[in-house]
Amino acid sequence: MKAVLLGIGIGFLLVLITPKCLDVETKSGSTVITTSSDPEFTFVIDSLKAAGFAVENHYPVYIRLIKRRVDGEIVSHAMSIAKSLKTHTGNSVKVQIDANGGSVTVDPDRGIINPSEIIVR
Repeated sequence: MKAVLLGIGIGFLLVLITPKCLDVETKSGSTVITTSSDPEFTFVIDSLKAAGFAVENHYPVYIRLIKRRVDGEIVSHAMSIAKSLKTHTGNSVKVQIDANGGSVTVDPDRGIINPSEIIVR
């Protein structure tokens, strides 16, 4: 009984001290588009999920897509998706695809990039 009460107490404490998510603001003061407020971004992500990709969302920095096997070159798939994201959202989003036993990261403006350039905070 003590263990259950202790677990509930710790869980309640964690809920209270966990920081709340806030909207990120750019230097100009405008709010960065989030997945919930951008139907175009949501459309692209839903399309990728329907195509069988597992999506790890770090928008607007990068999107990581995981699939066991894709037809053709993963570089062409990654560039196509990155350009589609840029067209739909207006933001240049890096896309990393892990498929066919390899991994590639592309930027819609610069092409193939080194994955070490992606900084996740």
